[in-house]
Amino acid sequence: MEDKQGKNIQFYNNTIYKLGHDGLFVLRSENVEAWNNRITCRTNSALRVWNSNHVKFHDNIIDSFHHWSAGGPGIQIEKGPDSSNQTAIVNDVEVYNNTICNSFGPGIWMPDYDESTSIGDQGKSVHIHHNIFYRTGTNPSITSIGGIVANGFNGTLIENNLFDRCYGAAIYLTSPPEYIPAGGLFKITVRNNTIVNTQEGTIDPNGTGYAAINNFPQIYDLVLQNNSLYNNVRGDYKNCTSTTYIYVNPLADQKNHDYQLLSVTGRWDGIKWVDAGKDIAIKLNNIVACIAPAQSVSPIVNETQITTNVSYKEFPSIYGDRIVWQDYRNGDLGNASWDIYMYDIATSKETRITTNKSWQENPEIFGDRIVWEDGRNGNQDIYMYNISTSTETRITNDESDNTHPAIYGDRIVWERHDGGNHDICMYTISTHKVTQITKNGKAYNPAIYDDRIVWEDYRLADEYDLSSSDIFKYDLSTHRVAQISTSGRAHNSAIYGDRIVWYDFRNGNDDIYMYNITASSEIQITTNISEQEFPAIFGDRIVWQDYRNVQYNPDIYG
Repeated sequence: MEDKQGKNIQFYNNTIYKLGHDGLFVLRSENVEAWNNRITCRTNSALRVWNSNHVKFHDNIIDSFHHWSAGGPGIQIEKGPDSSNQTAIVNDVEVYNNTICNSFGPGIWMPDYDESTSIGDQGKSVHIHHNIFYRTGTNPSITSIGGIVANGFNGTLIENNLFDRCYGAAIYLTSPPEYIPAGGLFKITVRNNTIVNTQEGTIDPNGTGYAAINNFPQIYDLVLQNNSLYNNVRGDYKNCTSTTYIYVNPLADQKNHDYQLLSVTGRWDGIKWVDAGKDIAIKLNNIVACIAPAQSVSPIVNETQITTNVSYKEFPSIYGDRIVWQDYRNGDLGNASWDIYMYDIATSKETRITTNKSWQENPEIFGDRIVWEDGRNGNQDIYMYNISTSTETRITNDESDNTHPAIYGDRIVWERHDGGNHDICMYTISTHKVTQITKNGKAYNPAIYDDRIVWEDYRLADEYDLSSSDIFKYDLSTHRVAQISTSGRAHNSAIYGDRIVWYDFRNGNDDIYMYNITASSEIQITTNISEQEFPAIFGDRIVWQDYRNVQYNPDIYG
């Protein structure tokens, strides 16, 4: 169906199968709505608008006919030169609640061929939300493929969508529009999406396989916020960055394309657990932990042994499927050499990160970066290693002892020993700026997540109990300090989201505890009578060193 210069168009409850061109093609029209259609594309798109305004495409199911003659996107939003109306503006287009799968071209393609002289006259205000994209971009003969491919369009908002196994990229910003207007960049915001299993493009895999790709950062201002990423084959972002994303398995039944999130224990209905194995109330990007009130039920903890080498292994840290720790297997009586090792859960592969003959201790990992304290210069310094580039960088270069680093996004924090004082410092990687966080001289072992820094603090210790320590938190955005634990026996905290973990001696042995900032609730994680220490947390996973097997020779548990 083709409609030109129409108004108040409604297109719904149709079944369209392998038409020669578009299922619906609307040109220079206003107030267009298409919903509840089942469309299998052949040579072009299911739904297409050109130079049209106030458009809603929602609750449609779209796929493609797989044949050499097939091609095209699921939905096409287009802005182009118009001889009858050179100043036409594509504005107020909303795409939501659609399932777009197995498309030959992109799930959604947004080409802009206009030659307008200002960004304000270009296509704008497109809102794409709460859609499911899977196996989009399967065409083996085109390069610009993905879940959503944009050429231009200023002010686009892409949020709360799920992308699974898209080829090329989930979000792909490719060649610029025909004319690059002066006065700013094309801003596109991508937030609160779940992006998993992105695959390389089939015709030209080089540079593809990422969650998001910005091929022209000089043209596009791509803003990435709070996206959940997992198992994208080439990595998270190319030519774009974000410090507010999480890396966690969404626990969906992706094989059967069932994207209602799984849970370990089911839902808490206020009285009991129901629907074990599936939380039917949660869909798309709302990844949460299903935890009943602490007084009602204990969490289910599944433990897995990570290391089996007989050497000493200590201080684990985890990010996604990667775990790092310090390892003594290369040391001997004449060489106190700890090294940093990494284990990849997905590939079951172990990798040695450091080879210097001195000691490297207390590693932390975030994304492709590992940080640790290093003794090669006579005192302790902070070093950083980039997994992707295999490069090592020295962060601190002073006479103080700098220990116990932690990293999140663009920030590294550590404990600095200066004249007998112990305080927390922060380093911003992009600006090379160092900021002192605490000044009481009694702060140890920091950790960081987003704008929150946590550490163990001895400010409440007195002459009767010099060892009294608790966990404190500092918020970089509000500049407020808050006390988290009250046992006086809390050590070595770690943080992920609104969860803080530490080990605590309140029961006469060291156990792992967790505090939920939002719920203001504390829960005990381990109950084994041996020692469990130095926890790290990522998503729903906590790892720690555990002495239950051999005294004085811990293993890593999770």
